[in-house]
Amino acid sequence: MERKFTDLHIYSDLSIGQNSVAEIIKMSESLGFSSICIIDHVKDKNKDNLDNLREEIIRHKTDLEIYTGIEISTEDPEIMRMRVKRLRDRADIIIVSGGNPKINRAAVENPRVDILAHPERGRKDSGIDNVMAKLATENSVAIEFNFKFVLHSYRKVRSHLLSHMKTNVMLAKKYKTPIVITSGAESIFDMRAGRELASLGSLIGLELAESLNSISQIPEDIINHAKKVKDKNYIMSGVEVIRKEDI
Repeated sequence: MERKFTDLHIYSDLSIGQNSVAEIIKMSESLGFSSICIIDHVKDKNKDNLDNLREEIIRHKTDLEIYTGIEISTEDPEIMRMRVKRLRDRADIIIVSGGNPKINRAAVENPRVDILAHPERGRKDSGIDNVMAKLATENSVAIEFNFKFVLHSYRKVRSHLLSHMKTNVMLAKKYKTPIVITSGAESIFDMRAGRELASLGSLIGLELAESLNSISQIPEDIINHAKKVKDKNYIMSGVEVIRKEDI
């Protein structure tokens, strides 16, 4: 069966990206994706642009499944929690921008977060440990490996980045934490086809099947889990209200 590839982290010019939604759709179609998520990057207390993004997506006819997401960027765990709570029902995907150890920890503790992005960013370590990897698994929070940061890094910086990513892959595999590879594209020239994204996996310790799953099956699982979390009967991972008429 042919795999359906998904990129869950692309920015448009309605956020911090350089290209229009129409240009992103055209490039995604040419690269063979079946679905994408266009992200609105929200820093600290800045107002989100989800409604405008969703309206712009609706204007375009395409066979692509297009989701809207929020990337929450803050150094304050409490602001992060409040934003997740407020935006969970409006966003298809919620990503937390990682790097800060307090934010990394708060993200993996929160079952309403879908993805912790680049936990190793700007750090001298990998950004997560055994406890955090286990929490991410328990709360169905995926760890993201961002192709853009590798693409735009050089020499010693790239070497350190890949080393930290390898550490996080080992932790994720040990605790069966979901792994997702994304482009993190701010430009259509940062976008890559599914198998090119999967090539990052071979550099950081993933087998071919695992790499392909990180851009196909796991993104699908993330989307399905996000839909479940939005349900009013959802309480936490593994716990939800069951009505008599559903039995």
